[in-house]
Amino acid sequence: MKPMEKPKQLNDLTLLDRFLFASVMEDEETLELALSIIMGEEVHLRQPNQVEKEFRTMPWLRSVRLDVYNVDDKDRLYDAEVQERNTGNLAKRSRFYQALIDSTLLPPGRGVSFNQLPASYLIMIMPFDLWGCGKYRYTFKTQCEEVPGLYLEDGVTRISSTPAEPTTERSARSWQSFCTT
Repeated sequence: MKPMEKPKQLNDLTLLDRFLFASVMEDEETLELALSIIMGEEVHLRQPNQVEKEFRTMPWLRSVRLDVYNVDDKDRLYDAEVQERNTGNLAKRSRFYQALIDSTLLPPGRGVSFNQLPASYLIMIMPFDLWGCGKYRYTFKTQCEEVPGLYLEDGVTRISSTPAEPTTERSARSWQSFCTT
């Protein structure tokens, strides 16, 4: 049996700890600021933040609990996740999260247009560089391998925000420092 880890004291937590992240991101202005820094543009949220939002399909199927979920004034959906450590499955996990989120956005039945799916951003904030290329932000969209510059335009964007790359952008440096101290 594995010994229980001693709980961290409140003053030892960083924004990368799930408890503190959820507590801080409940504040709408804080989440707007964080998303604006990560997205590189002003983000204005239109509803209260939903922290620890759970998506379930059936009781016997796997569900997910999103760290922070919201929609902006342009109808773009955001899921911000904090990752303290590399679990070795983050890319596949983001795929699963996206699928469950999308499955709840359209009503059942025929005649419903998939074009009603909003643009969505799954953002993973992590203290490590998962890909090892030294970037502050990695943005992924579905692109054709045979035709450079041809995108699927499915509205899905996955962003990984890391403290890896030294940046001259003041807000990005502040964000990196905020997450890790």
